Amino acid sequence: MQEKVFEDDKGLACFCEEWVSGKKVAVVAGHFLLMYHPPDNGEGHKLIPAIWQDIPQDSEASSASRNFAKKMFGDFSVASFRFGLKLRCLLQRRRPPIDCRIALLVNDHKFSEPTFQPERQKSIQARTYNLRQAFFHLTLQIPDSYRKELEKAEMDASDAILQNVPIKRRQSGILPESCPFFSETQLRNRFKRNTLRMIRNSDRLEYSRSDSDDDSVLNVHYRRQNGSRCALTESGACGCSGEMVEFIMNLLDSDFSEIIAIIPAECIDAVKDAAAVAVEIASEIKGHALRVCIVAGFGGIGYHPEDVEKEGFVAYEFGSRPSEMSYHT
Repeated sequence: MQEKVFEDDKGLACFCEEWVSGKKVAVVAGHFLLMYHPPDNGEGHKLIPAIWQDIPQDSEASSASRNFAKKMFGDFSVASFRFGLKLRCLLQRRRPPIDCRIALLVNDHKFSEPTFQPERQKSIQARTYNLRQAFFHLTLQIPDSYRKELEKAEMDASDAILQNVPIKRRQSGILPESCPFFSETQLRNRFKRNTLRMIRNSDRLEYSRSDSDDDSVLNVHYRRQNGSRCALTESGACGCSGEMVEFIMNLLDSDFSEIIAIIPAECIDAVKDAAAVAVEIASEIKGHALRVCIVAGFGGIGYHPEDVEKEGFVAYEFGSRPSEMSYHT
């Protein structure tokens, strides 16, 4: 892994543009969470993106949801999406232009955690699956704030946004056959039958007892070349790192061998582990050269604009350029 620090997003953008060495790159930007919104203005129970810029203040319930989203998540989603478009613009100016697509990853499981919206958990728990499925099947357009950013950049969503369509891995009932979103829940559900099955015979896998009350539950770890271990499962289920490994493998199956992921602050450690593991799996098991660049500095849960300005930006590189003989560790 190599780490680079930048004072502003201009330096970060220049670095990311130069980092891309191939003809095609996926940029994970505009990541957002779903939150529960109670019946309001004639509409029933539903999930909405926790993007405060897109939540009106035309009712008491809407104002409460808007304030919650702004306090919890700040500007990360819109700011990271805007940066993704900025990077795409730079890459399209190359001759020949780079095929750059924005991948929208959605956290569609945190809303069901008891501590997330505790006062609304009674309404959520009886409807978790239906709420999630309804969002993805009825919300076929990107958030309004993203559409406005695309208009400012003079880009078309059909060209800029990567559509999530089945390549080699079947969609579950969570998502329709084609949509502009990638579901974290779906990735977690598919991890065991896809990526974990693919690497099950690797001598890199190690197992440990889970902290759960059930002694039979094992956690799966991947031992990297440098000897460090990455936990792929937590309490027997796919964890954050396992989910991101699955996501990266999905993008690799779609012929994206270079990936730039703009990640909220609270996810950095897990995603760095996932990127390192994915690069090694791609090389040793799939026989592909994979490069991943993890970008942080646009905020996250509990971050405010002044926090972001103060801390600057950082990029973590995993994998090597085609001309290099070995991977960075």
